[in-house]
Amino acid sequence: MAVDNSPEAAQSRYQSETKTRDKLLEKQRQDLIEFLGEIGKDNGRWQVGQDNFGQLVLFENIYNKKGEYIRKDEIFFWVDPNGIDFRKKTGSSVIKEIKTLYKGNLEKLRKTLYDKNFISKDELTTKDETAFNQGIIQAARNFSVNQAQTYTVEGNNKFTPFNKWIVGLGSVQDTSKLPVRDINLIDRDVVEAIVKDAYSRTTDMSTEDADIFIQEQTDKYMKQIKEGTLTTLKQVGGEMVRKTTKSFSQAQVEAELPKEIKKQMPGITNYKTNLDFLAFMNSLGAPVV
Repeated sequence: MAVDNSPEAAQSRYQSETKTRDKLLEKQRQDLIEFLGEIGKDNGRWQVGQDNFGQLVLFENIYNKKGEYIRKDEIFFWVDPNGIDFRKKTGSSVIKEIKTLYKGNLEKLRKTLYDKNFISKDELTTKDETAFNQGIIQAARNFSVNQAQTYTVEGNNKFTPFNKWIVGLGSVQDTSKLPVRDINLIDRDVVEAIVKDAYSRTTDMSTEDADIFIQEQTDKYMKQIKEGTLTTLKQVGGEMVRKTTKSFSQAQVEAELPKEIKKQMPGITNYKTNLDFLAFMNSLGAPVV
């Protein structure tokens, strides 16, 4: 940081720096109009468009000496540390530029690309150089579109250098160790039929007079079905232990419903119990009165 010997010297330095910055901003304004066009208009030499894969990229329109359009080439927008000066880069040069930013610490760049979802976990682990370079290109592509539209859409001429931009992106959460929830969708009519069948076999009575109970039990099992089963993985010693919560089944209804009937409707199963007992005695040849 500069130290001035007098207020006059400080004032002089401030005026000089302001004049220099004003010149930079004026040059930037002219360059922006030439290369990116006027704000809100698609009339610059560099334009955002879709490539053959449907990705948004920054293109440069190429013309011959007669001013006739020939083709468009993908380019990359590069911002200097001052946030004012910018220039175009090709694919190979932008890879070199970004690696230079992280010179001596390429592993940090690799982990940042993974964290921002530009390379996969396998590509991070294997340290595949081709995937690494492709991740850099994809990040530079997103950066180029973002910075160009900062001006063309938002009218902002203060740009963000790449290393600051990528740090500001949201991170992708590693979901490999998150619990997995499985939901098997079953129609309510099917569940209600299972409940009714279990009720009839438990009581030997019609379900028409127990509709409220049937609907309550169906609601309970539908809630369980919608919640699904939750599977968790936890390392115990040298192995991974998988735990899964109980899933809905017809056997579950048949096991639980009789207890619920006896709890909420005491005595209703007595008739069925008596009939079962008489049938059992009859099968033994005992006289039934």
